[in-house]
Amino acid sequence: MAMYQAGGRHWRCWSQDLSKALLTGQSKDGAAKGSWDPIGVWGEDGGRVASTALATLSLQSFCRYTRLIR
Repeated sequence: MAMYQAGGRHWRCWSQDLSKALLTGQSKDGAAKGSWDPIGVWGEDGGRVASTALATLSLQSFCRYTRLIR
């Protein structure tokens, strides 16, 4: 959210890198299609549901709020 509020070049770089990192890790086959594998410390604790929820929220957070500084 902070990068979104900052806007400009910093936001564009952050958004592109975040999207690339998350979308390449999204499962594309089988019953797990569309979700994210539970990797890393938080993935191990929260499992597939938590990993998918966090990735989804990260990808769409800027759609839910208006930029404060224009």
